[in-house]
Amino acid sequence: MKRNLQFSMVLAVGALAACFSSASFAASSPLIHLSYTGNNYKAYYDSRYWGGAKDYCASVGGHLVVFNSDIEFTEVASQVAGLHPGDYYWVGTKIQASNQQYKNVTNQSYFGVHTVYNPQISGGVSSDTYLEITPPANGWGLGWEPANQGQSFICEFESAPL
Repeated sequence: MKRNLQFSMVLAVGALAACFSSASFAASSPLIHLSYTGNNYKAYYDSRYWGGAKDYCASVGGHLVVFNSDIEFTEVASQVAGLHPGDYYWVGTKIQASNQQYKNVTNQSYFGVHTVYNPQISGGVSSDTYLEITPPANGWGLGWEPANQGQSFICEFESAPL
């Protein structure tokens, strides 16, 4: 009887540990609401490639953040990314190597809203390249990286996340 009880406890503890070690769990910031956009934002601190970050945001009811104004960028960078200021964060914009076009995950056109932070790539790219928020060495900025970098990311939600 004692042996069966111990075996049952080991199974229960193993099942509980499996639930918490799932790949779908990610350490995150508190949910931040910006009243002027009406949207919610959340940073996730586990290291993922850009495609994995994009898929994770979709799985919780959002998308990688897409900035539509300098104000939105500044607020998200300081309030959300600012909670882990040493991290780099994926956002939802890329340059497609096939046609050198900027594309957002929301299919909105990229129009370089970041007057101060607008990163431009001259000469084009040879592989798809992705936008990231860079740490605040001299103030938050934006940069471009290939997708094979694991880093934190920010999801944007039109409503509360799943």
